[in-house]
Amino acid sequence: MSISHNKIIYTLVVDILLICATLCMFLLNTENYNLIFCFGTVSFAILLISWIISTHQVVNYFSILIILIYIYTLGQFLLYYLKIDIKFQYNINNTYQPAQINHAVLYILSNTIILHFATVIFMNQGKKHKIERESSDEEKEAFRIATIVVLNIAFVCKMVVLTYKIKLNLTYGYSIALGSTYNEAGVFSHIINFGSTLFLPAIFAALVATKNKKYNFLFWGYYVIFVVAYFLSGSRFEAVISLAGLVLLYHFYYHKISVKQFVVIGVIGICVLFVCSLLNNIRIITNYGQTSDFSEIFNKSMQTSKKNNFIFDVIATTGFQVLAVANVLINCPSIFNFTYGGYYLGGLLRVIPNIFGTDNILITKSIDSIFTPYLTKTYGMGSSFIVEAYYNFGYLGFIVMILYGFLIAFLCRKMNCIREGKSVNIIETYFIFYIAAESLFWVRSDARMLLREIVFYYIGFKIITKIVQGTLRINKTHYKVK
Repeated sequence: MSISHNKIIYTLVVDILLICATLCMFLLNTENYNLIFCFGTVSFAILLISWIISTHQVVNYFSILIILIYIYTLGQFLLYYLKIDIKFQYNINNTYQPAQINHAVLYILSNTIILHFATVIFMNQGKKHKIERESSDEEKEAFRIATIVVLNIAFVCKMVVLTYKIKLNLTYGYSIALGSTYNEAGVFSHIINFGSTLFLPAIFAALVATKNKKYNFLFWGYYVIFVVAYFLSGSRFEAVISLAGLVLLYHFYYHKISVKQFVVIGVIGICVLFVCSLLNNIRIITNYGQTSDFSEIFNKSMQTSKKNNFIFDVIATTGFQVLAVANVLINCPSIFNFTYGGYYLGGLLRVIPNIFGTDNILITKSIDSIFTPYLTKTYGMGSSFIVEAYYNFGYLGFIVMILYGFLIAFLCRKMNCIREGKSVNIIETYFIFYIAAESLFWVRSDARMLLREIVFYYIGFKIITKIVQGTLRINKTHYKVK
C-alpha cells in the first residue's frame, strides 16, 4: 500500500500548520490545563484522521500507537477537563508547576507530529508490487519444529517464574513480588529466568508457524494460561502489550476482524481495564503497608475498584506518564547532562547476553532508575521513546523521530504485504508482529533495546531454524541411503 502524492502534500501542509500552532502554544507558556487539553485533543485527532484518510485503514499499527500516545499524554488532562477527581497518587495537580507539565505535553505533541509526517513519507519508499522470497516447505517445517520446542521450554520456565512470583504476591504483597528475581534453582535459576524471556517471542512464532494446524489451539491456550498467571503475579506489562500484538497478528495474518469481533475484543478490553485497576489498588495498598494479608488486600482493592470508576482509574494511571516526561525535561540538563548518544550505546551493548547472571558492567542505568527519585518515592516512573531521544540529544532529539517514522512505515507496509500475500517469509512474518507488540510499550518505556530484540529474536530464530533444517536434511539423506 502506498500513499498518493496529493495526500502526502496534504499531510505536509497539515503537519506544518500543526507544528506552527504548537510552537505558538510553547511561546504562550500557559498554565491553563483545559486550553492545552483541547489543543492537544484536536491535534491528535487531526493526526489520526489524516493517517486513516491516507491509508484507508482504521485499524493498523500506527493508529494504535497514536491513540496510546494520546492516552498516556492527556489521560489526566481528560479527567481534569471533565472535573473528575484524579485519585492517582501523583497527578498533574500535586507535582510540578502547570506550565512545566503543559510544556511536556507540547513537547510530546511536537515530536508526534514529526513522527506522523516521517511515517507518511516513508510509506511510499518500499519496493512496490514485489513478491518476496517464499519460505520453502522445508524451512516452514524446520521453523515450526524449532518454535514449538522453544515455546514448550519457555512456557515451563515462564510458569516456574510466575508461580514463584504468585507465591510472593500472596505472602508478602505485590511490591516484594515486583522487585524479586527467581532464585530457587541455584545456578540454574539464571537459565530459567533467561528461558522465561523467550516465551513471548516464541508464542508469536508458534502462532504464525502453526496457522491452520489442528493443534494450533494449544498455543492459544498457552497464552491464556500465561495471561491468568501473569495477572495473579500482580503484574500487567507483558500481558497488555502482547494482547495488542496478537490482535494485529490475527487481523493481518489470520482473518480480518469483523465489527462484531471488535465488539467482543472491546468487552475483553474493558475486563482487562478492570483487572488493571484492581492490580493498581493492590499495588497502592501493599506499598503503604496497610496490611500483609492477601485476602484483605484483595477485598479492599475490589471495594475501591467498585467504588471508583475503574476506567477513570486506568486513565489516571496511564496519564501519569506525562509527569515522567516533565521530570526529565525539568532535570536534564540542569542535574543530568545529555548523553549525546551514550544512552543508546548502552542499549546496543546489551546484545551481549548475561545468561549466568553475574555482575555485568554493560547493564547501564535506565531513565526510570535515574530520574524516579525526583518524582516518586514508592514505585518507578517509566520512560518514553520520545523523552529518551531528548535525554540523548536534547531538543535535537526530534531527528530520532524521523528514524522511528521509517521503522513504523516499514512495519505497516510489511503487515499490508502479509495480508495481501506479497510477503510470505515465515520468520520475518513472525518477527513483524512480535516487534510491533514490543514497540507499543515504548510509549512508556525505553526503545534502546531494539538491536537486542533483533539479534536475539529474529537472527536467533533464523539460526535455530537453519540448525533444525540441516538436521532434517541429514536425517532424510540417512533414510534414503538405507
